[in-house]
Amino acid sequence: MMQRMFLRSLFFLTIVINLAPAATGLSSELYAVWAERHSMDFSELYYSRKQKDTWSSPQRIHINRGLHVTPVIAADNDHRLWFVWIEQTKTENILRFLFIDGEKRETGRVMSGEKEQSYAPSILIDKENTPWIAWSGIRETLADIYAAHWNKGKWSPAQTVNKANSVPDITPLLGMTEEGKIWVTWNGAREDSTYAHYTAYYTAGKWLVSEKTFPTQEFRDFARQRLPEGLSFPEQAGRRLMGALFTQSTKQVQSITDFFLYQLKH
Repeated sequence: MMQRMFLRSLFFLTIVINLAPAATGLSSELYAVWAERHSMDFSELYYSRKQKDTWSSPQRIHINRGLHVTPVIAADNDHRLWFVWIEQTKTENILRFLFIDGEKRETGRVMSGEKEQSYAPSILIDKENTPWIAWSGIRETLADIYAAHWNKGKWSPAQTVNKANSVPDITPLLGMTEEGKIWVTWNGAREDSTYAHYTAYYTAGKWLVSEKTFPTQEFRDFARQRLPEGLSFPEQAGRRLMGALFTQSTKQVQSITDFFLYQLKH
């Protein structure tokens, strides 16, 4: 119970940005998505697109009435928009998706089953124009990292990214090497109750965890040097409860939670 309360309070903001080496500025096109809370059990999602220096008027995402949080957004090479977020109910935290392709829309749950507890999605588009998502989820008592990709009109079965252990794994961050290899890094607890950054690579259909871990300070320094300048939300998102930005100025695209951003600033 304590872990679930911690996870619920942790993932309030997600920013999807580019962490390419030596990034110094943003591309001319950005996408933003955010949640606005209207009551304790009702929030709506909005998105906007920035071309050159102008943000479009906010577009409401028409989904069921409920509490929708931690949205992320991506635009693929065919100009389709992909949204992933968590719907919080009294008993579940449901990982949901929506993609918009012109007049075509498809939405649903990423995973099937009952009493799902998912948190903090991250998203990217790979070199083959395939969307990937990663998230933290509780299946029994502890949080693990899961990942899936879009395959033949549906999400692939969720794969566990981290090694089996008896400690929580949280706040995943998706990325991609210059060669196109997908990786996930996350915060993993150690037996002494401290955290380190672990990384796994998708190879031959499965996730292989690197033996190297990044101390928190080392990881902060690595990320600070690669954050693009000028990253900011549109004014119309000023009342947001949480939100995400997306740019694909290069192919390394990441989703970053407020917990990660807090780490970078402190």
